[in-house]
Amino acid sequence: MTRNQDQNQNQDPQDSGPSPTRRAPGALEWTASGLALLLIATALGYLVWDALQPARPIVLQVTPGQLERRMARFYQQVEVRNLGSASTGTVQLRGTLRRDGEIVEEVAGQLDTVPADSARSTTLVFREDPGRATLNLDVESYGEP
Repeated sequence: MTRNQDQNQNQDPQDSGPSPTRRAPGALEWTASGLALLLIATALGYLVWDALQPARPIVLQVTPGQLERRMARFYQQVEVRNLGSASTGTVQLRGTLRRDGEIVEEVAGQLDTVPADSARSTTLVFREDPGRATLNLDVESYGEP
């Protein structure tokens, strides 16, 4: 085999012909790359900042929502907000209706979990009208996730 034939066999078929000239990146390419770099740096900065924040204990805030009457029952929506940086396990709620200082009715409710820095809702069902009594909403207990 001659030397020319050996060189032709080792060449890539796509490399044959004149090589295209490379042009410098344009302004649009530089802008897109800069924005991508800024986005990545911001995301990484936020993750580092969040990891360095001190842990906040679980604090559950209970607030009543809309009250709806259906048939002979009263449906009281309840929102439980977790102000802490850790999620809860099961949350046990108690709704108490008082009239003239005496307990008229007590009902219990449960939420499976309330994630950190978020809220979950449930509905407590009463026989007495919570609008005609003093409604107390309490968290009785919560589990660790």
